[in-house]
Amino acid sequence: MKKFSSLKSLFVCTLLFSAVVTGCSSKTGNADAKSKNTTEKKIVVYSAGPKGLAEKIQKDFEKKTGIKVEMFQGTTGKILARMEAEKKNPVVDVVVLASLPAMEGLKKEGQTLAYKEAKQADKLRSEWSDDKGHYFGYSASALGIVYNTKNVKTAPEDWSDITKGEWKGKVNLPDPALSDSALDFV
Repeated sequence: MKKFSSLKSLFVCTLLFSAVVTGCSSKTGNADAKSKNTTEKKIVVYSAGPKGLAEKIQKDFEKKTGIKVEMFQGTTGKILARMEAEKKNPVVDVVVLASLPAMEGLKKEGQTLAYKEAKQADKLRSEWSDDKGHYFGYSASALGIVYNTKNVKTAPEDWSDITKGEWKGKVNLPDPALSDSALDFV
């Protein structure tokens, strides 16, 4: 497992990211739609974060601001698929993902807008956030390999070890097509 330690820091740094998608609209966006959203005092949030945490943030935000939060809860994969389907007529204002590569992809595709006015951004770890304000990292989760020492006599020493026959049917991980954290891991 010594060679796994070099990847440990990568797994520990898998972050839960929040992107400011501010309507996800094009720069020529629909003024009527924007004014409608403003008068309704509502934001649309897509969240891949833990449900309990997302609900607490939603409740506290609504209480503090009086702005209603319409929440879609799903995996990063489901959120990205939904955003792709809505690309020509986006509705999301804020997206919370569990993957840095996914956030970078949204930024590269032009699906995020910079939010440099974020008043609390200085309280976050700058190395977890985009320096232009396209996304802000606020937490991290650890990923790693766990095994039962009662059932495993010799632990894998290298990634290629788990591809050997002795490990067939004994390795389990979330579907990388549905979980960007799992995709980052593999």
